[in-house]
Amino acid sequence: MEAHLKYYWQCSCQADNGPHTQLNFLGIENVWKPLLWYVKGHRGDVQTFVHDGVSGRRENQWHEWQQRLSDADYYIEKLTSPGGTVVDFMAGSGTTLVAAKQLGRRAIGFEIDPEVAAKIDERLEAEGSDDDN
Repeated sequence: MEAHLKYYWQCSCQADNGPHTQLNFLGIENVWKPLLWYVKGHRGDVQTFVHDGVSGRRENQWHEWQQRLSDADYYIEKLTSPGGTVVDFMAGSGTTLVAAKQLGRRAIGFEIDPEVAAKIDERLEAEGSDDDN
């Protein structure tokens, strides 16, 4: 990926409510998720300020590590242009793909677990999207 994109910044999505996911093998209770921000070339619009952390109530009806739709909406709207492409290399519940489509962006998602990928297709269909994973 680094051959085509440049790392720009790390943002975070924090869950204000529990229960939080416990990583028993590490002894960690996870309350935030990183979002790695990459750009092609350079960031064009440095006049628009972006919060590097957002928080809200946890959602997990589609996947245990599900991102909130409001988080995806915020970052996609701030970091991409209408008609642009959003790529999610760990698509999980498909939240990023749903948000991208709703905001008029192209969405490309990768998910290695066939059962989880099937749930993404189900969610995209339920949300009225026709994206392929």
